[in-house]
This record gives sequence, C-alpha cells and structure tokens, in this order.
Amino acid sequence: MEHGHDSPLQIDVSWDGVVATVTVTGELDITTATPLTLCLLAAAVEHPDRLVLDLSGLVFVDVAGARALDDVYTLLQSECPVIVRQPRPSARKVFGITGLMED
Repeated sequence: MEHGHDSPLQIDVSWDGVVATVTVTGELDITTATPLTLCLLAAAVEHPDRLVLDLSGLVFVDVAGARALDDVYTLLQSECPVIVRQPRPSARKVFGITGLMED
C-alpha cells in the first residue's frame, strides 16, 4: 500500500510466508500518522507470526507521529513479535528525546 506519490510518507507491506514487513519511508507527522496506524493494524489482522517494521527510510518524525507509532507498536507487540529496523539518526532523535519505543 503506497500512501500516494505526493505524500511525504510511503508505506509498503510485503509478505514472506507468515512474516509481514511494513516498510515506511519519508516523513511521519500528525498528518501521516493515521494512514500508517491503519496500515499496521490491517497487517496485524492477518495474524503474522512476526511483523517487521522497517523504519530505515524514515527521514523525519515529529512528536505526534512518534506517539502514534508508539501506541500502535505497543498494541502490535501484544499480538505478535515486532522487529523494528530503526530510522535514520535524524528521525531517531525524536524517539530518543521522548523515550518512545524503548525496550
């Protein structure tokens, strides 16, 4: 599912057997958090054995986007193991400042 060519956030879901990989690229903010949340929840409905959340292409995240991602991450963890591929340092900085998605 690509969120749109003009969107600052692109989302791709791929399956390898029972493993779902959600690849997120671009900018995660208050305006793009809802489509990402819905996409992740849709993948979880398929009951993957494991969900890989690839944030390595995420170049920007604001606090609202980080909070939304943390909320859905927590929910997903209760359904199946979630493996997070960390975003670039520029985006990861917000996660570090807010303390979100820390294991």
